[in-house]
Amino acid sequence: MTDAKDPESGATEDAPPDLNDLAKRYLDLWQAQVNAMAGDAEAAKTMAGTMAMMSAGAQAFADAAQSQAGAQADAATGAQQNDHGPAAPAAPAGAAHGDAGARLDQFDERLAALEGRIARLESELSRVGGKVDGRDRRDDP
Repeated sequence: MTDAKDPESGATEDAPPDLNDLAKRYLDLWQAQVNAMAGDAEAAKTMAGTMAMMSAGAQAFADAAQSQAGAQADAATGAQQNDHGPAAPAAPAGAAHGDAGARLDQFDERLAALEGRIARLESELSRVGGKVDGRDRRDDP
């Protein structure tokens, strides 16, 4: 078998790849991708929103974990002293950052669209004589 070389990396087919070269190529590709995305306003907006949601989610998790740990510590202290009632439940995590009203409106729109789709599917199914929810929908008023 000939010792053909990969023109990109200079490695032979039988030799393992040069990890330093692979790492450099990976970082070059990553930097080119980040530079290309930085010039795209919509992609930058999407990434910023994604990062904000991830941060809010992580903060909500940390708050819930801290509340749970506090509740467990309170319960343990109450059990030792035995002069207090049961520990109060942990407070719910706060709302995510952003316009909750707009997100709720968007959710309502999506839910209404899904309800419409379900109604159309049930109507079509009953028209062709199918059963929905274990009932023959042709008997419905």
